[in-house]
Amino acid sequence: MKTSWTRFIIPALLPVLAVPWSIRGTPGMNRLKVLDRLAENVATPDYEIPTGARFILLAAYSGWLGPINEVRMLPSDELDAYLAELETDGKTAFFGLAGIPGTGDVLVISAPRPACLPAEVPRRTNPGETATLRLEGFDELSDPAVAVATPEMEVFRLQPREDGSLSFETREIGVYWVEVMQASPSGPSVELLFPVVCGGDILDAIYGDMRVPCSSASCIGEILKELNDLRLSMHMEPLARDPALDETASTKAAETACTDDFRIDIRKPEKPLPPGTGTFAENTGTGKGFQEAWSMIILSPFHLETCLSPEFNRIGMGAAVENDDYRWRLVLVQILAGGSAN
Repeated sequence: MKTSWTRFIIPALLPVLAVPWSIRGTPGMNRLKVLDRLAENVATPDYEIPTGARFILLAAYSGWLGPINEVRMLPSDELDAYLAELETDGKTAFFGLAGIPGTGDVLVISAPRPACLPAEVPRRTNPGETATLRLEGFDELSDPAVAVATPEMEVFRLQPREDGSLSFETREIGVYWVEVMQASPSGPSVELLFPVVCGGDILDAIYGDMRVPCSSASCIGEILKELNDLRLSMHMEPLARDPALDETASTKAAETACTDDFRIDIRKPEKPLPPGTGTFAENTGTGKGFQEAWSMIILSPFHLETCLSPEFNRIGMGAAVENDDYRWRLVLVQILAGGSAN
């Protein structure tokens, strides 16, 4: 179905977008008006849930800059049972609801309690201006890092000041993607990914011709072509497909889809890397199919940085499908490595 973008609920466009930091200390699971607004903006007649960059842009437009757990559509008579499930899942702190017109169904958006939140984010900047924003809770993260991807898909790191504020120059028209990551016992964990728009506002990025990271790939081979075309456009050597890395990536994708555990360590003996593998990195993306899963990888500045690293010359990829009674999603795993295959 075609998305009915013209039916979005239009709140006032403020010069600064800020998410209330007080939600971090709110006990229990709570319904948030801002997530209701996002659900209403998705649940339009003839609706289709936007994916990838468009969903994140729509969330920001609706006023939510934090992470999202999931979006589900279900019959209204199953809502209470589902909310009770969210109450005990250990992951959900907030939710929003909207009825889907003409169906009797309800759309639910759930979100975790954020470890960090952006505050005072400019709704728009102009070319040559400096975008200044502030990250609440950044100083409480474990070994945190911030990266920004430009509309031209170049990535650079930022170092926030002591008060959590940071600045960067917006030289080109388009969307700048800001990502916050911290260390966890199982490896790097993405805490935030949100847009800053230059040369327009969020509506321009949703409706207009601004370029946002997206893919048309329908299989792993097409993903590799898109990745290597991107590397070649930046005067980098293409990546060679490595069957041994494919096998490791496929095993990781299958176990992740089966357990919903993204912390599975590919260095363990049952998922061996090829002998002699030194420097390596892993990207994992999820979505409704190959297009969205790969789009989410190139949308993330840190993942994109890995894809464009000159350290790597080989890649393996694998995919598997996770499903339950309400949804299915594809898990895509990429393993990039340097050196020569043995």
